[in-house]
Amino acid sequence: MADKKEVQDLYDKISSDFSERRNYPWPEVVDYIENSKKGKNAIDLGCGNGRHIPHLSQIYETVIGLDISKAMLCEARYKLEKENLEKQEFELIQGDITYIPFKDEVFDCIINIATFHHLPTTKDRIKALNEMFRVLKEDKEVLFSVWSIEHEYFDGNRKEIRENDFDYNVTWESNGRRLERYYHIFDEKRLKRQLGKSDFEIKSLELSSGNYYVRLHKP
Repeated sequence: MADKKEVQDLYDKISSDFSERRNYPWPEVVDYIENSKKGKNAIDLGCGNGRHIPHLSQIYETVIGLDISKAMLCEARYKLEKENLEKQEFELIQGDITYIPFKDEVFDCIINIATFHHLPTTKDRIKALNEMFRVLKEDKEVLFSVWSIEHEYFDGNRKEIRENDFDYNVTWESNGRRLERYYHIFDEKRLKRQLGKSDFEIKSLELSSGNYYVRLHKP
């Protein structure tokens, strides 16, 4: 099992290659954002190269991108400035989703895409959920995604994943190097049990393209 520092170091190493290969926004996320009501503040937790920030900026006055990897944030800044996004429309911060550096009830929207499954312990995952709940305004939502064990990538490996308590390393090949990325994989039952330890309400849970997409509502 990796720790958060190892995850950070890995993304620092692969940032340029990752950004080049993963430069497209996910359609499920874009659809959710485009159907959201206009608001003041949004935050993309685990923003990576910032691929969803331009879409958020069309709906929200200010968008924060938070990521544990400084190198990924450099990729995000380059990408956003290249797309001529005004600097006052976004802010990029290096940080950890288990400690979100904002006051209570600041955000009208949180997206947390393909990040939560990199947290190595149940304790960290609960802390992240509690932090998201804390900084979100009442009657607002988090859009949240994690890899599902039903993803085709895991065909032939599901028994091994279950035997390893759903912890799994995924190989990233970059510039002749083979680097291991840690994931905590979920099935639906396991995900619902994890989310049930927070104060969020599960508004919807859907499987799409091998990912679980969850809308979490703060009552």
